[in-house]
Amino acid sequence: MLSRGENGLIDLELLEVSTKKIMDRKLLPNEVILDVAGKTKDEVLSNAINIIDNYNSMLNYEYVMPDKNLFYSWVHSDGLRK
Repeated sequence: MLSRGENGLIDLELLEVSTKKIMDRKLLPNEVILDVAGKTKDEVLSNAINIIDNYNSMLNYEYVMPDKNLFYSWVHSDGLRK
């Protein structure tokens, strides 16, 4: 968040695409979403610490590798931004 600068997020198209990718897929085991919208950096940190301190991790689950196109990193690296 600190690296966003005074102007905030400057690549709104990339933000929209990456957010859509996350919202359109099932969360992975032990994956959580931390909503940062409208929050200060201190509020985000407090929420993150609360999640970490109180989260009950799943230890026994069957992992099935999801399609790579469901993830932001592939959207960005494979040029799938449109």
